[in-house]
Amino acid sequence: MEQTTRRIDAGGHALRLTTLGEGPPDFLCLHGLVDRIEIWDRILEPLAARGRVACLDQRGHGQSEAPPGPYRREDLAADVSAAIRELGCERVVLVGHSMGGIISMATALAYPEQVAGLVLIGTASQCNEKTAGWYERIAQAGKAEGNEGLRRAIYGEKSRRQIRGDAQGIAEVTGDQGNQFIDRSCSLRGAGDQQGLAPWIEPQCGSRRLGSRCGPCRT
Repeated sequence: MEQTTRRIDAGGHALRLTTLGEGPPDFLCLHGLVDRIEIWDRILEPLAARGRVACLDQRGHGQSEAPPGPYRREDLAADVSAAIRELGCERVVLVGHSMGGIISMATALAYPEQVAGLVLIGTASQCNEKTAGWYERIAQAGKAEGNEGLRRAIYGEKSRRQIRGDAQGIAEVTGDQGNQFIDRSCSLRGAGDQQGLAPWIEPQCGSRRLGSRCGPCRT
């Protein structure tokens, strides 16, 4: 199987989308904060044996463009909806890691007709003030010092990890997480029952397997 890459129009900004395999079922993988499509490389082929696997660089991340901010989670959910339409399938299973899980939940609530289920890895539907403060410090570091500021704020001074993307766009995404998820829960269980959504839940944190420590679950 050969992975294909395309750039899609998400309403004035371009996003990178890759696909591997044939569906249905169709899976759409959403990475976490400051990650990109390549975070999924280790699971692509096993998952593609079950169906078509699409991966999206979220706005500002990797090779996707960053429109002018500010952003709300609904804006990122609209990006995901555009990607699903581009795939030409009726419904997808969203696989979200960390921030990608937050956007998966937002997409399921905003566009239930496009979502067949959820796989949520190392994520949360709300955060406390301490975590919100962590997000805000990252956002400010990105605005002031670009990708180097993001790297130091998230991974520490000694880390050699490189962050690829638009630092200002990533900062806008980061600030949105802290602003919108304090004491607010995406009530998926009740909403899912009403809208015919059947969430698929990964009960343990997958952050270590994916090689990332960002986002609500930093174990």
